[in-house]
Amino acid sequence: DLTFNTTPGQTVGREMLIAYLNTGESGSPKWSAIGKRVEDSSAEYDWQTETKVDIFGNTYTTGKKPTITQTFEPCEIPVEILYEDSDVIVYNKPAAMACHPVRGLRQGTLANVFARDCAANGESCACRLVGRLDRDTSGAVVIAKNARAAAVLTGHVEKQYIALVTGMPNPKHGVIDAPIGQPDRKNPRRMIVANGKPAVTEYETQIRCEGYSVVHCVLRTGRTHQIRVHMASIGCPLLGDTLYGGETERIERQALHCMQASFIHPVDKRLCIVRAPIPKDMQKLI
Repeated sequence: DLTFNTTPGQTVGREMLIAYLNTGESGSPKWSAIGKRVEDSSAEYDWQTETKVDIFGNTYTTGKKPTITQTFEPCEIPVEILYEDSDVIVYNKPAAMACHPVRGLRQGTLANVFARDCAANGESCACRLVGRLDRDTSGAVVIAKNARAAAVLTGHVEKQYIALVTGMPNPKHGVIDAPIGQPDRKNPRRMIVANGKPAVTEYETQIRCEGYSVVHCVLRTGRTHQIRVHMASIGCPLLGDTLYGGETERIERQALHCMQASFIHPVDKRLCIVRAPIPKDMQKLI
C-alpha cells in the first residue's frame, strides 16, 4: 500500500513523493522509473491523503496500491487501424504524431486517438504501447488493451522498416552490431558508445536511386533512434533526418516507416503479420 504519515488535509510534497518512489520500497522497479519521471517534470502534483493524482496521463490514488486508468483526452485526428480485436490494436501512425503525451504535449498523440477509439467501442483500456516510434517515423504501432496481452507481447514484436538513406550502404546487405547510448541527457541525439546498450540492425539495400537508396531494415533490438544512428554510422544517414546529418531537399522528415509488425497473438497463439502501407511522401521517392 502507498501510505504516508500525514495530518488531515496535509499535502504530500513533491520531494516526499520522489524520495519514496526512488527507494524501491514498493517492490516494483516501475516505481523508480515513475519517481524519475516526476523528478524530471515541471508539472505540479497535489498528493493528498486519499486523493487521485495524475502523472503523465496515469492516475494513482494514495493509500492504495496504484491502479493505472485511462485518463488521456480523446482527440478527433483520424488514424488508420490496421488490426484490432479485444486484446490488441495496431495503428498506422502518421508522421508528425507522438505516440504518447509528454511534458508540454497533452493532446494530439496516438494515445489520445486510442482513448477516443476505446470510448467509441464502450471500452476502458489503459494505453499499453508495445514499442514506440519516433514522432516523425510513420508506420505500425502495437497497443495492448490489457495487462496480460502487454506482458506476453513486450519484447516479442518483430518490426520491419523501410528507410531511404543517403548514398548506398557498403556492403549492400549487412548487420550493424554497435551499442547505442545518450551521452548528454539534455541532448536527444544518440551515439554509438562502448558502454551503450546492445543494438543490432540487419539491413538490405533493395533499390539504388540517384543519390540515395531504399533499404529494408529489421531490428533485433529496439533502441531509441536505432536505425537512424546505425545508418548514419556507416555514412548513410536517413533522408530528412537533420539530427543525424540527413539532407532535407527530398523529404521534410526522416524517411523511415515501420512497414510490418509480427507477433504471436497473446491469447489464441496464432501468428499475426500486420502490414502498414508506405505513406505518400516516401512512395513518391521509390
